[in-house]
Amino acid sequence: PIKPPRKPPAQEASLDGKPPKGYKPPPK
Repeated sequence: PIKPPRKPPAQEASLDGKPPKGYKPPPK
């Protein structure tokens, strides 16, 4: 069976360069 394309990880930045909603960047 053909697998559907995977969704991008939630940790990936959105197209506008801002972190996705609900994503908390790790503390530096």
